[in-house]
Amino acid sequence: MNKLNILHNKRFRHGTFSLVFTVVIIALVVILNVIGSSLYQKYRPSGDMTMTDLYTLSDASKELLSDVTTPVNIIFCAMPDKLTESNEYMRYVYYSALEYEKAFDFVTVEYKDIYANPTSIEKYKTSNASTITQSNVIIESGSEFRVFALQAFYRMSSETDRVFAYDGEMKITSAILQLTASDMPIAYFTNTHGEQDAKEGSAIWTTFENAGFEVRTLDLATEEISPDARIIVINNPIYDFASREDTGSDNSEIQKLDDFLSDYGSLVVFRDPVICKTPNLDEYLEEWGVKFSPATVRDKAHSISMTLGGLPYSGYGIVAEYPSEGLGASVLSAIRDLESPPKTIVPLVAPITMLDLMDTSKDISPILTTYSGASLEADGGVIEENGKYNLMTLSRYTRVKDNIEYYSYVLACGSPYYTSFLESTSYANEDILYSAIRAMGKEKVPADIDFKLISSEALDITEAEQTQWTWILILALPTVAAVCGIVIFVRRKHS
Repeated sequence: MNKLNILHNKRFRHGTFSLVFTVVIIALVVILNVIGSSLYQKYRPSGDMTMTDLYTLSDASKELLSDVTTPVNIIFCAMPDKLTESNEYMRYVYYSALEYEKAFDFVTVEYKDIYANPTSIEKYKTSNASTITQSNVIIESGSEFRVFALQAFYRMSSETDRVFAYDGEMKITSAILQLTASDMPIAYFTNTHGEQDAKEGSAIWTTFENAGFEVRTLDLATEEISPDARIIVINNPIYDFASREDTGSDNSEIQKLDDFLSDYGSLVVFRDPVICKTPNLDEYLEEWGVKFSPATVRDKAHSISMTLGGLPYSGYGIVAEYPSEGLGASVLSAIRDLESPPKTIVPLVAPITMLDLMDTSKDISPILTTYSGASLEADGGVIEENGKYNLMTLSRYTRVKDNIEYYSYVLACGSPYYTSFLESTSYANEDILYSAIRAMGKEKVPADIDFKLISSEALDITEAEQTQWTWILILALPTVAAVCGIVIFVRRKHS
């Protein structure tokens, strides 16, 4: 058979067509996948494949940061390949940062190889003795910055001492607000009555900073309260607040507190009524239904071992119970409804009696209580047994203006030592305070951002595994097409 006859052979024409068609399809698929892969590398889509959307940005963050225009850098101390191949805790923070970069034009994610170039992070060290490792995350805006350890983005379980929740979104959003906001709401700490920890760097001060407040000290006797103030904090005063009878003036410290609360402000009071005597402040708080009892709660069945001032205390590190009804229950719903809620510790606490309020526009509810079976001690002896006592309360004053309800709040706790557990990620003390801030309805406070439970069933794969599966999918279709084409060609050739 000559070449011309072969070219006109029907089987040859059909087989050649099948082969050419297969080659063209393979070429098109490969080209399209190469283009798609290039676009993926350039724009890095970061779909959240965890079951609880761990690093997906909430609407609360998007709203809080909607007006920010000041450039912000989120800096990692390792290169992307190292971040994606490290443990899942680092990856979640990294993927969160990419979500911020994708959602906001003012956010840029940067990388510094601190091993190859250790001097690149020198300016972020707070002292010659401080160190920055590959697990640190730096958030920077202008000349201001915050350096975070990896564990700062997580919550620990007090039962297992293991990570149970991811809190990265709250931490990152809070840092951005602190670094960029020019008009943050103000939280005042009174500081002229022997107050505890009314200073920058203390645990409670830092808690309010992390919640998005500009924190200042306040001398109520001589200074005026800024219109931007949202909360006044009185943390274990030794000396009393001056009343009108003390000063002969309508502008006394107690009157200033009352005016502030009447103007929709809120008050937070941590108080030790056993040691400190403040009758003027106590009388004013009774108008909000709060009456501190000069006794100490003890509960050997529901407490942790603790040491204060080098001395052991048995039965006084009270493990609080969360109420299931009322305003207090709604404040704590995000924590109470967890399958395994973290403990809240209230040490050396005096109980609060909730008084009947004559003013129907005011109401009061417990936030933390003891379990049943607790006892009260005073003057070295037991004065009451088998009781249930309020450890922290929230009072609310409701007013209606133009058919809109406005609120003022008073948060009261009979233990100044409550704040000593704010920095612990094993207990919920800080979360309780954040939840109370949320209930107080403040502006520009990231307390509406809940932590996210880390599920053991979460789908979590590394970027290398994603790339591997991407190439499998890229090659699968052309391979199947090629095999089918070859089979068809061979079968037709021999038919």
